[in-house]
Amino acid sequence: MQSTPKTSRFESFDTFVARANGVGPTDAHPLSLDFDVSWRGPHKVSAFPQLHREKYIEAWPNDIKPQAVLECLRYRRQCIVCGKRGVGKTQLAAWCVRHVRMVGWPCITIYTTALDMFAYIKAMYAASSPHVEHNLRNFKRVPLLVIDEVQVRSDTTWEDNTLTNIVDARYGARLPTILITNVQSSQLTQTLGASIVSRVMEGGTVVELDWPSFRGAA
Repeated sequence: MQSTPKTSRFESFDTFVARANGVGPTDAHPLSLDFDVSWRGPHKVSAFPQLHREKYIEAWPNDIKPQAVLECLRYRRQCIVCGKRGVGKTQLAAWCVRHVRMVGWPCITIYTTALDMFAYIKAMYAASSPHVEHNLRNFKRVPLLVIDEVQVRSDTTWEDNTLTNIVDARYGARLPTILITNVQSSQLTQTLGASIVSRVMEGGTVVELDWPSFRGAA
């Protein structure tokens, strides 16, 4: 008796991006089309969750720090934004993406947490998806990749190697990446690994937000 093939419940890459960013599927950009589409408007930051799309910080406590992130985007380099909770790390990334669009760079962006990204990749393998390699290339080839909470992940060699592989591919292709973490700069090598920190420091930068929390005491 011939067995009935299992129906895969694996979601598409566009659906993953829409869910990770808190938007409906109709608002998501068709990222699987090799990124040959433009954004609907230069001021949109729809790659980010709704909280960061609606919030806008007019003035930063130190203008040098957002400018350092902007330089990485401008010259297609890697950047780590670190600091304690509540200092505006994700909001700073959204601010920078909004800024580069205002000056004319469309900058198609994927925003994801490390936890969501690894869960999605694992689900691809578990579902034996035929699109595994293509969707991994999406993380490696999108013009700007923002990975938030990179310290929140399983302490496994597979996740460390996957993250390193994605960052290395983007480094080699000169595509900017923003990694966001709550750890201090002195803990980055222990948290991210020497290879990733080395890639960032070679032409990129580490931006530590050391001002008081916008949420009050943190």
